[in-house]
Amino acid sequence: MKAWRTRSEPPIKKSDGSLIPYKASVNPNLSRHQLSMLSTWSLRVCALALAGYLTLQTEISQWRGAFTFGFAFVGVAIGVYLTFRILSFPDLTIEGSYALGGCVTIALIRFQEGGFFGSPWVATLVATLCGALAGMATGIIHTRFKVNGILAGILVSAALYSINLRAINNQGILAANLTSTPSTILDQVTTTLLGQPDPRKLLGTLEGDFVQMGVMAAIALVIVLFINWLINTEIGFAMRATGDNENMIRALGVNTNNTKIMVLMLSNAMIALCGALVAQYQRSASVTAGQGIIVTGVAAVIIGETFLPPRITLFALTGAVIGAIVYRFIFSGVFNLALTQAVGLRLLVTLLSVAFVSWLAYLTLNEFTPRWITITSIFVGAFVGVFLSSLLYYLPIYLFNWELDKNLIVKLEAGDIQIALALLVLIALVIPSLRRNLGLRALTAH
Repeated sequence: MKAWRTRSEPPIKKSDGSLIPYKASVNPNLSRHQLSMLSTWSLRVCALALAGYLTLQTEISQWRGAFTFGFAFVGVAIGVYLTFRILSFPDLTIEGSYALGGCVTIALIRFQEGGFFGSPWVATLVATLCGALAGMATGIIHTRFKVNGILAGILVSAALYSINLRAINNQGILAANLTSTPSTILDQVTTTLLGQPDPRKLLGTLEGDFVQMGVMAAIALVIVLFINWLINTEIGFAMRATGDNENMIRALGVNTNNTKIMVLMLSNAMIALCGALVAQYQRSASVTAGQGIIVTGVAAVIIGETFLPPRITLFALTGAVIGAIVYRFIFSGVFNLALTQAVGLRLLVTLLSVAFVSWLAYLTLNEFTPRWITITSIFVGAFVGVFLSSLLYYLPIYLFNWELDKNLIVKLEAGDIQIALALLVLIALVIPSLRRNLGLRALTAH
């Protein structure tokens, strides 16, 4: 008789009538839950490794720019999180309020240069307050005039287009003056820290990018800590209760209309702040900058929840930060992607090879397979598949003397590493469904 049993088994009695205790730690096999956690953490580790690799490459500065933009877009991600997740309100005002933040900031810096409102800090604060007023307008139209929430957001967003156009003097795009004085928050912070408005002039390109990234990350950290503190106060509990069960919280004496207006003001203020920071980073503002920004916010929230499950508020907000950065990485990668027929064929061959080799490895596994063999099979199967794909792709080229580089069979490029990491995560994620569809026994002890 074995010395351990699982929870699914009936109790086992000894000869004296006592039961054999359950000891999960003795089970040497990989359960379904543990396999799921393995695939999730594999995704996170591979994503972090790939992000670190791309960030440190001196010849591809757009990836460091993606990090900087990702931290700047934290305001959009958190603003969407407040309305969609906390309040359960589909707010479409954000497209107008994002452009409003950028237009107001650049207009004040450009036309009030040297004055009080021409200061980047004051201009950013004014832009944030304007975004809050835009959210308040949407909330009043929805709560006081009983207009549908989606329609109220569309009306305010359409009205903001005219306001933004008037703010930048009826121009489609307005650029800030590139003077020798610090004209943005980023310039003033780096001047205080380094004594130079442009960090690239004092440091190298790589170090200057990291300084800008650090400033944006510090601003994002302040936003996350502030929103986390607010949500965990009594006002924050009222916000969450309004989104979960409006009738219940109204019966307790809370004015849900005022709560909705407050959440919409806070959300659009964060989004306008993001628009102001991005406009200062780009040194220009556009009335069409907010088009499609709602997709960025929703994608950041969803991706963040995949990387970091929102068990507590801080995890949800941190996940939004991660999601914003990952989305900007995806956007930059797709925007700069040069996909040719050869690259597409290579991806197809690699995917099929990895899937086939991994499938053969999984056929040898059963419920008695130890954990280390299961994990080793996952990793070895993915990388053997990548090597096999190189062989299948370049061997005919070598044999038939096609005009391609023959040395790539033994030369591992950065693209191959990225493909291997991505497909490794992909295979790890589909293992449970793959084994279930093949009719094999799950990786749990009986």
